[in-house]
Amino acid sequence: MKAGKWSTKQPEPGMEVEKEGIRRQICDMVLLMHHLVISSYLPVGKVDVALAENILDYELDRYENGIFWLYFAGRLNSTHTQLEMAVDSFHKAIQAQREFLQLAHICYWDLGLVSLAMASWQKGHQCFTILDKESNWSKSIYAYAKATTLYEQDAEPEKVMEGMKTVPDLMQRIANKSIPLEKFVSRRARKFVAQGGRLCLPGIELGYILNCLALSPRFVLVEQHLDQISTVLAELHEIKDPSTYHSGTEYWDDYCLAHLLRAIVLRFIAYPEPHVQPRPAESPIPQAEAGEQALISLNNVLKHGKDLVLDHFIVWFAHYELGRLYESREEYTKSVEQYNLIMSGKIPELGAKKKSGKVTMQNAVILRANSALQGLREAGKI
Repeated sequence: MKAGKWSTKQPEPGMEVEKEGIRRQICDMVLLMHHLVISSYLPVGKVDVALAENILDYELDRYENGIFWLYFAGRLNSTHTQLEMAVDSFHKAIQAQREFLQLAHICYWDLGLVSLAMASWQKGHQCFTILDKESNWSKSIYAYAKATTLYEQDAEPEKVMEGMKTVPDLMQRIANKSIPLEKFVSRRARKFVAQGGRLCLPGIELGYILNCLALSPRFVLVEQHLDQISTVLAELHEIKDPSTYHSGTEYWDDYCLAHLLRAIVLRFIAYPEPHVQPRPAESPIPQAEAGEQALISLNNVLKHGKDLVLDHFIVWFAHYELGRLYESREEYTKSVEQYNLIMSGKIPELGAKKKSGKVTMQNAVILRANSALQGLREAGKI
């Protein structure tokens, strides 16, 4: 802020153009990274989307075809959940230059995230296919995303199975350590194969894990994601004996995952982030009802956490989402209790075998909880 001489009270920086130098663009990009990129992955404090919009308008007036500013324009539109405009900005950024493929890959990645948020599985498959061919960042994640988006289209089951089988072998190791997100998709792919070519709501789950489900416009949340989850839950509720469900050990994992995702979607419908431009402006589900239903679903997850067979990470994320729900309802004491429970690592709903040792994505949920706590402190809520 000081280096760029920006202020939340004025639309332009308080520095003369002649004195800017190259620091102007670098400082502005750092600010945009915080307000538009990092903030979408973690609930960090001091996020000012209006300031980011002022910075971006200032730079786009000067460099209307600059790939970085076009990319951040896409991020700004994504943050507002104006995904059609985001897609347009990302495509303009890709066309702005051809020399540095890595910059285009960043845009294709965000286009893939937008596709997951919109439940546009075919377009998502196209983006992840391009990345799989051209980028070496994470072949296992690209392969899993390709297979998942194809699976959600109910298309080419043999190709989906073939793709899922390749995921574990594509994992990388850095300093002899595997990448947590790659480990997650590898386990999901192995589960898909073990279950004979079946996963529960993998597209919506991947959208949540990649932090792009919050980008979904309200009408998509209701008409696409919630509808798909409700269909799965209706099928699960018809099962009288969980031991008769597929192999006999898969019921509670699917049940808890579906209820977790239902709670998340309902929270986004009822309590959109302050910077979101909700469409429609008025929630089709009354806020109190959506919040209460989200709470019921999260309690269902915690009630059956001890029955989970493989996906113990669901309980960790259920506590985090319970904290986020309480925070949205301004019940800060209850929210802090949930975040502190995650930070302690003592999750009471897990069986004895899983109370010690790490579970999938444990570090990720701890990081989210820590950031949420820090945000509450900075906001003076605790």
